[in-house]
Amino acid sequence: MLVLSLVVFYTSHSLLALSTVKEWAARRLALDRWYRLGYSLVSTALLAWVVIAYMQASTHACWSGTRVTVVAGTALILFGVAVSAIAVLRFGGGSFLGFTPEEQTGLVRSGPHGKVRHPIYSGIIIAAIGWSVLSPTVATFIV
Repeated sequence: MLVLSLVVFYTSHSLLALSTVKEWAARRLALDRWYRLGYSLVSTALLAWVVIAYMQASTHACWSGTRVTVVAGTALILFGVAVSAIAVLRFGGGSFLGFTPEEQTGLVRSGPHGKVRHPIYSGIIIAAIGWSVLSPTVATFIV
C-alpha cells in the first residue's frame, strides 16, 4: 500500500504541475484563479494517504539508534523544515497555497533561490535524510 500511495502521490504531483494540465483546467473547468488551491488540496489528501500507509508499514529498524543518530536526525529534520518554511514564506504563503493570486516574478535569484534552485524541495530532502537517520526502517527508506 505504501508504494502505491507514493506512486499516485508523485505521479499526480508531476502531472498537475504540467503547463498543459493547468491550461486545460483553466479553459475547461474555469479553475485558473483557484488551480493552485485545488492542487494544494489534492496534494494534501494524497499525502495523508501516504502517511496512513507509512504508519501501517513495518516498523522494524535497520539499525539501533544512538544518541548521536537521534541528535543528528533531529537536527537535519529541523534544518530541512526551516529551509522549506523560509522558501515558502519568500514566495508568500498565501500565493503558494493558492489563497491569493500568484505573482509572475520571473527568475528569482535572491534569498534561498540565490543558493539553490529549488529550496523547498531541498529542505524536504534534507528533512527526509534526517528522518531516515532518526527512524531507519524499510518504510522510511521507501518514502
